[in-house]
Amino acid sequence: MPAVCLLPLLLLAAPAADAEERHVGDVTARLAVHVGPQAPQPGQALVFMTLTVTGGPGLEVESPPRLSDASSAWDATRTDFEQFEDGRRTWTEFIRLRQTKPGTEPLPDVKVRFRENTSAKWEEAEWTDLLKMMSDAPGVDASPPVAGWPWQVEAAAAAVALAVLLAAAWYLSRRRPGPTKPLPPDRWALQELARIEQKLAPPAGPAEAYHTLLSNVVRRYIAERFGLPAPRQTTAEFLETVRTSGRVSAEQQTMLRDFLERCDLAKFANAPASPEECRQAAALARDFVQQTSAAAPQPT
Repeated sequence: MPAVCLLPLLLLAAPAADAEERHVGDVTARLAVHVGPQAPQPGQALVFMTLTVTGGPGLEVESPPRLSDASSAWDATRTDFEQFEDGRRTWTEFIRLRQTKPGTEPLPDVKVRFRENTSAKWEEAEWTDLLKMMSDAPGVDASPPVAGWPWQVEAAAAAVALAVLLAAAWYLSRRRPGPTKPLPPDRWALQELARIEQKLAPPAGPAEAYHTLLSNVVRRYIAERFGLPAPRQTTAEFLETVRTSGRVSAEQQTMLRDFLERCDLAKFANAPASPEECRQAAALARDFVQQTSAAAPQPT
């Protein structure tokens, strides 16, 4: 799957609305919103939301969260995913909103109910007036995309924004250390890759969410295995960091580049990915982890 032409675009920086958190007891709920790369029609928007709820091992989340869309101007596609790590449970839902009415329409309010355990009372977190939240963020334009802009520019802007937002959601569950001794980076990564492939491989889940989670696992594995600043770099910057570190062989760098380019195409360029291509992406991730694990021979 060729993707070299996409990499220079990912060097563009893009502003994004800061995610807002709600804290209730030991539970943290976080919502991140950004405008997508392509509009369904001129004057209409594509918006992505990432809703994350993190708590103790007994956390329960009422699914799906409620979207209040009084004007019926948005069509929602949802995918949820749950993780349990270091004694903390993290529930995440990806929401893709496609505008069905032209013009500037208010985004739906979002409300999620949760409780710390089965004996606790239900609590809720709610986000309203999301267009204002986005427009108040420094440098963010919450208006629908303007017809005629090159899709590559919009895709590049969304790429950086979505990477930052998903990285924040991914690391939310690790803010508090748990009593369980963490697994070595390679064992943890292989375990997470297997779980993602089992639960979210298309057609069970959308290709963009599947590839996003796979790349998050590999980036975090590299950060912990080699001490590199993986999560908050663009793909091009990250590949250059890996190259200059001298910790990964040329063959392994090629494998990593192929894997990340596949993920970027699926996440940000709306490139179709067949089930076989999804399996190949997961296989590349596993091979890279196994070849660069602490037990594997190190490059000279």
